[in-house]
Amino acid sequence: MDFSSYFEDQMAKSLDKETKENEEYINSLVTRNDYVQAVTEYGFTLSSIPEEIKTKEFFSDLIKDPDMIIDLDEIPEELINYELCMRVVSQEGFALRTVPAVYRDFNLCLVAVTKEPQAIDAVPNDIRGRVNRASLSARLSNFSQQQ
Repeated sequence: MDFSSYFEDQMAKSLDKETKENEEYINSLVTRNDYVQAVTEYGFTLSSIPEEIKTKEFFSDLIKDPDMIIDLDEIPEELINYELCMRVVSQEGFALRTVPAVYRDFNLCLVAVTKEPQAIDAVPNDIRGRVNRASLSARLSNFSQQQ
């Protein structure tokens, strides 16, 4: 290896080390709350958040925001409950597809299908007919009230 190559190699290593140290320093200044704020207030996607930040505590903080549109596929299973599922389908009917089966009861499914009729595909077979009729009735009632 000639001197020029050696020098360039050493400079690259030094820059890599400096860059890594700078990133570590910056990351040490950014708190979990900063990441929650980045997602809830500034629209950052969860995929842009470092994996080591995505802890149970991070998601607990994230789902406290009632306006946050949540993808249940991203939330740790132990944090998912009926109230969260209801909030999610109230915001976006299609989200019923991501709701664990244990929470897909008549009321939750009715909210989802009334909001988005195509969500009927995610309704359990044993209540699909009832949910379909009830959501149709609710949509017709809403339509006649608007007239």
